[in-house]
Amino acid sequence: MSIPSRPLTALAALVLLNAGCRTTTVERVAPPRHAAVEEALASRTWDVVSGDETLGRIVEFRSDARGDEAQFVVQNVWQQDLGMIDGLGRAWRFRPHRTEAEWLLTGTIAQGAAAILDAEECELREVSLDRAREAAAQR
Repeated sequence: MSIPSRPLTALAALVLLNAGCRTTTVERVAPPRHAAVEEALASRTWDVVSGDETLGRIVEFRSDARGDEAQFVVQNVWQQDLGMIDGLGRAWRFRPHRTEAEWLLTGTIAQGAAAILDAEECELREVSLDRAREAAAQR
């Protein structure tokens, strides 16, 4: 008694297709000693200007936990966060669909903002926090 070869071949193909489509992902939350949530408040803000064009904004955040060290978030004109400059002057650009930010350069805040916003160079013009909030609310 022989087994028909077509049904056996079809069954083997289904088993192989199903086995090739399995993906297992394991994610773990960092233990508390490695990750901590810090509350930081916006303390200052600047418009990033190149020529007559406003390219975006920088918002300085300060946390009681970090003392004098500030974090600077670089935003485009629609207040979308594009990158960050840390207290050591390292500029990081956030990339869509990537878990880690891309390090661009280490320098001044203006150099970091220009790199994140893809500008040759830029000028920073301080704006009051109230005026920045009003401008954001109007958009």
